[in-house]
Amino acid sequence: MTIMKQIDECLTRFVQKKMPLRKKWKAYLNCARFNPTLLLFHYDHLILEFDLTEEKILNQWWERAADKRGLDSAVEWLDKNNEKVKVFVSLIGR
Repeated sequence: MTIMKQIDECLTRFVQKKMPLRKKWKAYLNCARFNPTLLLFHYDHLILEFDLTEEKILNQWWERAADKRGLDSAVEWLDKNNEKVKVFVSLIGR
């Protein structure tokens, strides 16, 4: 499967510590848990919560085909860009 352009742009901006664009897909850092997590939203729906330290999916949800495509694409992006994620985690100081 190829990574969706919107997901690539969204997650790349996330690891570059840039604010999300006003688009369908948005990624945020959640430091409320013991380990920092990535929160990926499709519009207002939380699609994915990913533990950045342990590199595992904590929660995932999808209702429509577009949600599922984005979720699958995000998981693939996280697998392929593992080093970028590790650098990001080291820069947030946890």
